[in-house]
Order: sequence, then C-alpha cells, then structure tokens
Amino acid sequence: MTRCCFLESPFFFTGLIDLFHILSYTGMEVFPEQSGANYPAQLWIAARGMEAISLLLFPLFITRRIRLGVVLGIYAAMTAFIMATIFCWHFFSDCYREGLGVTSFKKVAEYVICLTLVGAVALLFRKRNQLDETVFRLMVGALSVSIVGELALPFYFNVGGLSIVVGHFLKIISFVLIYIALIRSSLTRPYTTLFRDLEKDKAALKESEAKLQEAQAIAGMGDFSWDIATGAVTWSDGMYRLLQYDKREGINYKKLNLAFHHPDDLERITKYLKDNIDSGEARLTPNDYRLIRKDGHVIAVQLNGRIAYRDGKATTLFGTCTDISSLKQVEKELQKRDEDLKESTAFLENLNDVAYMADAQGNVIAPDGLLDKGMNFIQKPFSRDALAATVRTCLDEN
Repeated sequence: MTRCCFLESPFFFTGLIDLFHILSYTGMEVFPEQSGANYPAQLWIAARGMEAISLLLFPLFITRRIRLGVVLGIYAAMTAFIMATIFCWHFFSDCYREGLGVTSFKKVAEYVICLTLVGAVALLFRKRNQLDETVFRLMVGALSVSIVGELALPFYFNVGGLSIVVGHFLKIISFVLIYIALIRSSLTRPYTTLFRDLEKDKAALKESEAKLQEAQAIAGMGDFSWDIATGAVTWSDGMYRLLQYDKREGINYKKLNLAFHHPDDLERITKYLKDNIDSGEARLTPNDYRLIRKDGHVIAVQLNGRIAYRDGKATTLFGTCTDISSLKQVEKELQKRDEDLKESTAFLENLNDVAYMADAQGNVIAPDGLLDKGMNFIQKPFSRDALAATVRTCLDEN
C-alpha cells in the first residue's frame, strides 16, 4: 500500500460525513426530524475533527507502511460511532441553538481543531526532508487555509452569514490544495516520486553496494548464489574480480565450473557440497580448496555460506569465497621451517663431539678448566688451522 493512502481513507469518511452535513440542512427534507442548523453544525465539527486528527497523523506515517484494511476498519468504526451519537443516541453536544447562534462547545471545538492543524503544520516541517518540496508547500498551504477557515466559523449567528460562507469557501480551497498535493502530483509527475525517501533508499543502497564491493576487493572476496533446482549461478562483482573474468562476457557457468575448479579438488568439493545439502543444516562448514583464474593462476580460497530450504528441500546456496593464497603460502613456509628445525635438532642430537668457542679466559664453557665428555674446547686466541683441526676432529669422530 502506498503511504499517501493513509489520507485517502480518512478523507473518504470525512467526505461521507460532509455529505450528511449537506443533507441535514432544513429544506433538504432528508431526515424526518430536522433540528434546524444543529445537525449540520454537529456534523461539521465531527468531520473537521476527524480531518484534523488525520492531518496530524499524516507526517508520522510518511515513512511507514500501513494496512489499508486496518485504516478503513478504524475510520469506518469512528464514522459509525459519530453518526450514532448524533442521530440515534443524541448525546453529541449541541453546536447551534436557534435564536442564540453557535454554542460554547462549538467555539471551543473550532479552536481545538485549529490547534491540531497547527500541530500538523509543525510536524510537516519536521518531516520536510522526507517529502517532495512541492507536496510539502501545498500541504502547508492547505493546512494554513483550513486554520483561517475554522477561525471564521465560531462567530456566525445564522447559517447564511458571511463568516460561514467564507469558512466553507476556504475549506474548498484547502481540499483542492490537498488534492493537487497528493493525487494530481502523483499522476501528472510519474517520474518524480511523491516521497523522496524512495530515492534516498536507492542512493543508500547504491552506496552500500559500493562499500561492499570495495570491502570485497580489499579482502580478496567474492560471493555467489546457486539455484540448486535449476543449476543457475549468479556471481557478484567481487567474484568476477577474484577469478579475473569480465562481467560483460557471456559465461556458461556449467561449462566454466570445470574450468575454474582445480581438477585435484573438484571431486572433493563436489562431495563436500552434496554432504552439506543432504545434512539439512543451514550453515556450510568452512572448506579450503583451489580455484583457477582465467589467466591460469591457481589461488587458494575458503568457502563459507548458508543453504536456504523450503519445505525441507534445499533451494538456494549462498556462498562467499575468500582468497587465502597468502595464508597458505605462510603456512607452507612455517611448515618448511618446522621441518628444517626438526632436522637440525635431530642432527645435533646425534652428534657425539661438539666444538665450542669461549673467551680468552675460558669463562663461558669451562670456568673451572673442565669440559664435559665429547666437547672440544677452542680458547682464544686461536689460529685458523687450529679451528679447522678441531672441527675436523669432531666430524671425523661422528
């Protein structure tokens, strides 16, 4: 439901009450029991009160979605209650008495309605950035005219007085402005949205997508969706960038599937996906495997994702692929260093004789002049030949 429909529903019931307002005048001979000008005055106050409250609520519902059925139900109940209080139960306060003019209740009600409309104008100014500028100005103009019209009505003495004529004409002008603001504008300007929040949402969405693409580019990441039933695959821009394919190319994903999956990993990753789908779990367990870019370069990626189910059957897989080639390279280097360290440690553990060097006083290795068995002590100063001879002795003995 469009947001302007919030006012369309209240104005329908306001118009219905206004219709009874016209038909209730003496001389129309619609109602068997006429009450002079009291019925018309009561119906006028009821209609204007409903209209004022609706206009006050309008700014609060500019950015909200509402249910037409709920709004219609509420206003239908309000209208029925108002009609019953006037025509059936007769406990709606009198608004006009023959020979006396308008009652104090009607005067106070008119002022309350004016204050409510002033509040509606204030709320419109607070929500101004969420409305088209033309719509905003027309609505403020309509409310202002309504306020002036209501102020002209508390003082008439007879129904043919100048004030009541001016008040009714100003009300017609107010309705016309509201019509132009909410109805005619949306029909004659179809390419300018009535409410600017839609354009803001689009701009925010584009900005969010741009930030997502930038974040994926920095992280070396791409995402995709796979329709399990049809086999259709959709890549994000990050996925195209990750595998260095051009988005404008006509890509056959079924054929390409064999091209960019590493042949040594294809069977394993296929089984991995099947097992995850068959498990009924929504979240994919992370998995590392290799992909082949368009230029032939092999990269290591980690797959994470979720599976959507409908009626217990897997329908769509949403996944992200993150380039972890650098991490894999670091792991290999650390593994190589660990292997080298283990090899060196094993070699040293098998040595029976070791050559050590200390200072000229021998304080480091043998402060008391004694060496452990299997150690050959070289004390400074020493010659190159002496050092070579000691090292050769250690090697020969091992």
